[in-house]
Amino acid sequence: MPNSLSPRVAVLAELMACAASLDKLKEFSSMSYEGFNSGDTVVVIGSGPLGLLHIAKADMMGAGQIIATDLSESRLAFAKKMGADVTINVSTTAPEERIDLVRELTRGRGADVVLHMANRPASFIEGIEMLKRGGMMLEMGVFADTGDVAINVHRHICSKNIRLIGLTNHPSTGYGPALALMERYADRYPLEEMVSHEYALEDVDTAMQMSMSTESLKVVMTPNGPV
Repeated sequence: MPNSLSPRVAVLAELMACAASLDKLKEFSSMSYEGFNSGDTVVVIGSGPLGLLHIAKADMMGAGQIIATDLSESRLAFAKKMGADVTINVSTTAPEERIDLVRELTRGRGADVVLHMANRPASFIEGIEMLKRGGMMLEMGVFADTGDVAINVHRHICSKNIRLIGLTNHPSTGYGPALALMERYADRYPLEEMVSHEYALEDVDTAMQMSMSTESLKVVMTPNGPV
């Protein structure tokens, strides 16, 4: 670990390594209309720890406009600190409203890239609806089986001419670059503030429950108890 990084920032290394997914999307940018290009509009569905670090990474990589959604107003406020330009509260809007807003913000085109970071399959279809024709969607949020969702292959995939990328976990080569980026941008993003709760090892059950709450950001375990 770089000496300049505090443990509260270094504990984010695994999540930041997952944001190497955006580097994967960049690989498709050799196509004339695909991939993640500078100035693109990026929608991040789900502003938990994984989504927040993807917001920061998209900002670092030159996104033109970043739109973040979540159920929690406090998480959305933090998303602004991490680089989001526009936030949408899912608990106070309908899917049609959110899709229309994305289209309005993109002059009717739709988002260039959608990052689905929510563990709710229903919003997966919503993300596709937000995409422009020929856009790209990354699915990384539903990393556990949380049920099925109906999809119209013609409407959602073929006729929109989209590219859908599914990824889980992170590359083993992602840790070094992740740590280097966090070190370089430590003054730009409030990374230390992402650790919202600390628990001792004997409180692991409570910690797990809190990690699934919209009240939390990053929940960590400390062997000797909270500092």
